[in-house]
Amino acid sequence: MGRLFLNQKDPLLIVPLRFFPAALALLSVVPAVAASARTLNLTYTYDSTRTAPLTVSFQATSSDPAARFEWDFGDGSRGQGARPVHVYYRPGRYTVQLTATLSGGSVQRGNLELQVLSAGPPVARAVLLPTLEGGLEVSSEGSRTEGPVTRTVWTLAGRSFEGPGLRFPPLNPGNYDLKLRLEAQGTAPLERALRFKLARFTPRADLEESLHRLANSARARGWRCDAQAFGGLSRPALRRSATLDRVARAQAAMMAANHFFAHTSPVDGSDVAARARAAGYRYRLIAENLAMGTLTPETALLGWQRSPGHCRNLMSDVLEVGYGYAQDPADPRVSYWVQVLGTPE
Repeated sequence: MGRLFLNQKDPLLIVPLRFFPAALALLSVVPAVAASARTLNLTYTYDSTRTAPLTVSFQATSSDPAARFEWDFGDGSRGQGARPVHVYYRPGRYTVQLTATLSGGSVQRGNLELQVLSAGPPVARAVLLPTLEGGLEVSSEGSRTEGPVTRTVWTLAGRSFEGPGLRFPPLNPGNYDLKLRLEAQGTAPLERALRFKLARFTPRADLEESLHRLANSARARGWRCDAQAFGGLSRPALRRSATLDRVARAQAAMMAANHFFAHTSPVDGSDVAARARAAGYRYRLIAENLAMGTLTPETALLGWQRSPGHCRNLMSDVLEVGYGYAQDPADPRVSYWVQVLGTPE
């Protein structure tokens, strides 16, 4: 079987939920010309973390189809329409006020209290997604600012580029310094500096596909993580996701080039959730399995099947999967295998 190393901690399995609170605080007004009261409903949805910067989707409905809606979000900002989306950049308790102007000129008003929690001080974060061919994607995913970002500047190899996310063509193998500068409205700029190594790897689509077939076979045959045997509940086949392939290959390339083995990258601090979001994958479930050593697809999968945490990921109710494979450029006997499993929103 050769050498097999699995990450000692249980693989990440992140389940971000969405809250759909019936946050209803309303006044029902009887227009002077109406025979009965008209109702006004106010609801909102947001990420379950409730931390700033927090994007909140509001929705107003009225029994009057001609109603016009105006919003005061409680932080100095206003909006209009039945379905506004607003970002709260600072933690605090906000009173959201809704005014509905009905046909005939009568007015209804409603309000609700919304608390936004703190996720910590403002910070600039850079997520790196190298390609096997030596290219690089960068994203400011996960950065926290206390106002809308007005400018994002990246400096790589002495040249500056602008944009929240960028893709660079294949670069020469070697060490690189990257600097991120975020300028946000009403706040001081935030900066982050990283040093990392890029390398070029031979893509092995054949090994990735072999691992994919083996994983789907184990799911179809109902591998039981507790009994370490087949015969359990059959799971649907996972479908390959080009986006999750990018995420998995980026982690394989980053680990092999920078000689580490971990779910959380010591280079940029990202985990699989941040890397997935940086690649544009919006998920309900996300998980990651890693293996390192002198392996074949068969031994890599067997190692995951025999590890409780990895096995739970493999046999979970996810729908999509991506794979990455890279050989250590300093020791071709060592290979890195990555499986990223997800269910999109």
